[in-house]
Amino acid sequence: MKKNIIIGISNLTANSIGVSLVNLLNTVDYTKYNVDLVFVNSVSYMLNQIPRSVNVINSPFGGVKLGFFDKLKLRNKYDFALMYDVGSVELSNYIRSCSKNNAIYIHRNYRSI
Repeated sequence: MKKNIIIGISNLTANSIGVSLVNLLNTVDYTKYNVDLVFVNSVSYMLNQIPRSVNVINSPFGGVKLGFFDKLKLRNKYDFALMYDVGSVELSNYIRSCSKNNAIYIHRNYRSI
């Protein structure tokens, strides 16, 4: 039985975070895992680099609207939830609610914050 994973990222752009996420998605064994990727903003050519096995959920809004995500009924449906960047606190909280097993990956220079 395949495990279900959800990954959230605020902006899938061609920066180091986007590139590292694409690299991660290219290493997943899709015979063992179903992966949903949720994001708010994207650069179109980055979408071409995501493996076809990934279910891409793109918010139609420029900012996160939780009502849109609540309609997807994703809460507590996943074996693991990963927020790949904390660009959006609302999206981070939502992704965390999709599984009791969750993590966050923060790729930032803390000296500049």
